[in-house]
Amino acid sequence: MPVNKNRLRRLSAIVAVLNNCHEPINYNDLLVKVIDKTDQDVCKSTLEKDIYHLREEYDLQVKGTRIGLQLVEKVKFLELLKNHLNLFE
Repeated sequence: MPVNKNRLRRLSAIVAVLNNCHEPINYNDLLVKVIDKTDQDVCKSTLEKDIYHLREEYDLQVKGTRIGLQLVEKVKFLELLKNHLNLFE
């Protein structure tokens, strides 16, 4: 699935929100924070697809709990993107 500018902004916002959470965050709270960061209308299914994309394509280590989502360890989105695209420095 192609990734456009808006999707990259959402992916970056998701990683930023998860990085700043010290405890698991549920999908609804994550959705509200992503909408605030990006000023985009985002539905829950789009958010779920973006998280799935981050897990599968970017190898983002997210653990799901009964309360919500939490990163296994903090990450930098630009590093994930660089590794995903095989960019050189």
